Amino acid sequence: MYWVNAITISSDSSFIVAGSADGGIHSLARNGELLWDYEAEGSIRAMAVVEDASCIAAGIDGGEVLLLSRSGELIWSHGLESRVSSVSVPSDGSFVAAGAGGWLYVFSRRGKLLWSSKVARSVDSVSASANGSCIAVGARDLSSGKVCLFDRHGDVLWEQKTGWSLAGSVKVAASQRGTLIAAGSLHGVRMFDAGGECLWYYETGGGVEDLAFSPDGNYVVAGTLDGAVYLFSKDGMVWSRKLKSSIRAVGISEAGCSVAALDNGFIYLFDREGEILWEKETYEGICSIDISRDGLCIAAGSEDGVVYMFSRRRT
Repeated sequence: MYWVNAITISSDSSFIVAGSADGGIHSLARNGELLWDYEAEGSIRAMAVVEDASCIAAGIDGGEVLLLSRSGELIWSHGLESRVSSVSVPSDGSFVAAGAGGWLYVFSRRGKLLWSSKVARSVDSVSASANGSCIAVGARDLSSGKVCLFDRHGDVLWEQKTGWSLAGSVKVAASQRGTLIAAGSLHGVRMFDAGGECLWYYETGGGVEDLAFSPDGNYVVAGTLDGAVYLFSKDGMVWSRKLKSSIRAVGISEAGCSVAALDNGFIYLFDREGEILWEKETYEGICSIDISRDGLCIAAGSEDGVVYMFSRRRT
């Protein structure tokens, strides 16, 4: 295993799934014991675990979406024409949403293609609301980024531009009920309501590299290329902290009580007030991170294929 591109902690924190550039998908128990391996044909780009931990969706560079059981058995796979940039599932796992090339694809839990839609030249990120009512998409055309919101049946609810974004991706995150959609781009972070109205816009010093809603849908964390971490509520910015280098990934627990972030050399854990609880220097580049729903466990994956697990107290 090398270059852990994607890492996810199950909602009950009983296991971790790590996806690597050599095509391996690895499930690890909380104590680090290897539970199973699955070998895919291509670099693992994105993963999502259904809330009851019954299955895992993965997207592959070679243009494949697959669904695995909790025990690592292949349930189904579908080949697509382009690299899969993002996958997302609602809490009940009733569908798998995937972005590939400029398209959004939605599959049933049994693997049937329910619908697909051409969104833009390139789809950067996909986020299904936990209740499955909607799917947010961040995408780019040649001159502008945009955010689209679809209902679960494939109808476009609204579409909004994010400004010139050829040089930076458009990241999106849907709240638990789909009532709020956060979008990060080259210029900053926007918050939209369910009808597509922009509630606020915050200009960041660098392009947004990663973005996530807290499980309860009340807070959003963003990490930017100029090395800043931001915590937002539905009303705007709560705090920001400048770190040493570009933020590669972020994670957030229930109610924003714990915020994890990583730059090229350090992993950081913040409390909800923005105070650093601890920081950990790593000897190899860390490229993926996740935090458990209760904020007590932080998992990280490195460029040299090592998976780390930390506690909130860093014991």
